[in-house]
Amino acid sequence: MKTEKDNGLRKALKASSRPTLPSNFTYRTMMKLEEEIRLQEKTRIQRQFIFTLLVFCSLTAGVCLWISSFSTLKLKDMMPTTPNFGSEAVWFGILLLVLFTLDYVMRSIYRKRHPLE
Repeated sequence: MKTEKDNGLRKALKASSRPTLPSNFTYRTMMKLEEEIRLQEKTRIQRQFIFTLLVFCSLTAGVCLWISSFSTLKLKDMMPTTPNFGSEAVWFGILLLVLFTLDYVMRSIYRKRHPLE
């Protein structure tokens, strides 16, 4: 009688066992997490680039308006007659070129030290 109960319990336990996880469950889970982290980082970098571009455009427009406010003449009248305005614009362009070059170099160094993959 006792062996029949034991056999019945064994059969019931075998039938109601929970499904087991695959052997590479941890590996696959970690791969999915790493992929999600990469995607979030890429999205963050894209948003940061767009924000930087908007700030740059706003500042450029502001500086151009600021420079044009020094004269009572309109900007189109000022360009052909005043040689000094051109020198300010050239220095501003050189400054922007230097800043963009510095930004590119710094971002390249950062990406080499902190790769996404």
